[in-house]
Amino acid sequence: MAFVVNSITIDLMTLLYVVLALAGVAVLVTLLILLIKAIKTLDSVNGLLNDVKDDIKETTDKLPDLMENATIITGNIVDVTDSVAITVPAIMEKITPKKKPKQKTKTAENVVSSAVVNALLLLLTRSRGKKKDARSTPVKVVHTISRIISLFTKK
Repeated sequence: MAFVVNSITIDLMTLLYVVLALAGVAVLVTLLILLIKAIKTLDSVNGLLNDVKDDIKETTDKLPDLMENATIITGNIVDVTDSVAITVPAIMEKITPKKKPKQKTKTAENVVSSAVVNALLLLLTRSRGKKKDARSTPVKVVHTISRIISLFTKK
């Protein structure tokens, strides 16, 4: 005797459990693949580190000597800059021309007194030892005044 099943009934909750179980299996398989790839990456990184381990150790062993040399070099640089700081100003002092000292500014009293003295000396020296010249007194006065003015305008 054969049984013929005409209809299959599946409960929705059972269907939901089956779909969730399949999704969970797919997620677990994906996580397992990612975990395997991560393990392979870590193994390759460890291999690379083991390959360069000797070189890194050799380099770090040389660092104290390099730092000692750097300290010596910076000390020499300090000595050189100190000697340059001493010698350059002395050389520059010898090379550059000397500045002329500034002349004191003449006060009005000094200018007027020196002008009066110069005018008197001029008048006295002109009249001495010379023959009488043909110029008249107003011409002499104008000439003397122009000389006094020229004393004020000279720098």
